[in-house]
Amino acid sequence: METSITRLTRRALLHRSLAISGGAAAASLVPAAPWARIAAAQGDDTPLTKEQVIEALKAEGATVTLKSWGFGGLNTDQFPQRFREYTEQTYGVPVELVWDADDAILAQYEQANKPIGEALDVLDKEEDFFPRLKLLEWIEPINLPQYKEILTNWDRVEPAYIVEDGLGVIYQGFEWLGMCVRKDQVDPESIKDWTDLAKPEFKGKIISYPMDEYRGQLIFTGILNSLIKQGTITGDLFAEETWIEGLKWYKANIAPNILKFIDNDEMRTMAQSGQASVILTWGSYVRELQGADWNLRDPVIVPIYPASGMATDRETITTPHSSKHPVAARVAVNWMLSRDFLMVGWYKDPETGEEKNRWDLDQRQFLVAYAGGINAEDRTLVPDWAKPYYPEDPSSMSVAVDQPWLASHIEWAWEQYQQL
Repeated sequence: METSITRLTRRALLHRSLAISGGAAAASLVPAAPWARIAAAQGDDTPLTKEQVIEALKAEGATVTLKSWGFGGLNTDQFPQRFREYTEQTYGVPVELVWDADDAILAQYEQANKPIGEALDVLDKEEDFFPRLKLLEWIEPINLPQYKEILTNWDRVEPAYIVEDGLGVIYQGFEWLGMCVRKDQVDPESIKDWTDLAKPEFKGKIISYPMDEYRGQLIFTGILNSLIKQGTITGDLFAEETWIEGLKWYKANIAPNILKFIDNDEMRTMAQSGQASVILTWGSYVRELQGADWNLRDPVIVPIYPASGMATDRETITTPHSSKHPVAARVAVNWMLSRDFLMVGWYKDPETGEEKNRWDLDQRQFLVAYAGGINAEDRTLVPDWAKPYYPEDPSSMSVAVDQPWLASHIEWAWEQYQQL
């Protein structure tokens, strides 16, 4: 999920040249931390016992710093307290959670050629940033053998969401670049797939992200995928010749129907006012619109799930090497993979079926924050009122993105588009 940094800053951070001169991190992949004496005594691959985890948490100062997005304000209103309760109940050690929702620190450490582990213990960014993390050599596997007993929720994650054998883990199943419509202006049944947006009836009714940046090109990826599946265009989804043909089709058929290329704040305003009828945006923003007070009073926003699927850019948890609190980092990751965190405390009891709002959230807060769906059982425990907002199986609607290819073609694709 995006932060409040400007689009230009985001592009500069995420999509500058992927060539990193001289390598990024000379630091050892073995974290220098207070628990190192434990590892040295028993061998790095031996799982820490619960008693050793408790000792390590205390030695690390009972604190952990996590970089992520703001979850609609829950990062300050709820998460520190909930994590403190979790660590005290699990280990008898209340651990302080420092939640950083600002991307600026990433650019600062990259420019300084310093490992991000000096500042962060857990780093959560979208999938498109993952190739860069590898090139910067900032991260190590989350599931190193010594942390096995800490990561009790690891096996709950469906294999599709484990990245490169544990170098990362995706915790958002319900996140993609998709669309919604105002049903008072557009018949939802008139859009079965992305290519339906080319219909003349949608002229001047669609708003989307610009084509010169990543989000706009992820939406285009979904459109191109539908063209390939329908046989209108042939070729691989991530190949230059295929993109050129797809860009020609997009510019001739969908671009004329775009009312405006805009960013998130204006998108929300135009959706509420009715200036726009079809909104192409993040899945979580669709749910945010659905959960807005004005829409709950008179529901008009309806999500559309294109038959060919939607391109993903899901939040992915990683653990930096050289972290000062590597044990607390794994405790934090395990908590982020727990049912309580993923479902923000609002779900049915798996034994009794009784629904309980454990964190006292309102519906809008739940819809903004819940994007889990990475565990089949959890998907059955969603509150009944929320089920219409989520498809049954997010993986069946997700189109995998070749992130390195797309990152290296952002400017190229924009240049091609302009020349058409």
